[in-house]
Amino acid sequence: MTDKEMEFAELLKQAEAGDVDAMFKISSAYKNGKGVDGDSSQSFKWVNKAANEEHPPAMFKLSVAYEEGKGVAVDIDKSIEWLEKAANKEYPQAMYKLAEAYEEGKVVPV
Repeated sequence: MTDKEMEFAELLKQAEAGDVDAMFKISSAYKNGKGVDGDSSQSFKWVNKAANEEHPPAMFKLSVAYEEGKGVAVDIDKSIEWLEKAANKEYPQAMYKLAEAYEEGKVVPV
């Protein structure tokens, strides 16, 4: 087993035990094929778990996944929903991207 594979195995244990940061890192590992074969559906599964635990970077990445159809069907409404959640947690990238979406008319204030 390589160092990357051992690191992945340890992170996976932590993620399965409920460590939200580990969930986010596992998602990235699956996305980038670091220590494990790349798998967009597994990447989505773990970023979704982390986002539902209110992890702002995961909320932002989940928004991007829905926008680009990475591991899930494209769903702009869900993308905006998660982007707003991340922005409400004051995650800078989400705040910026949401402002762009308003400016470009992709989001209409209610």
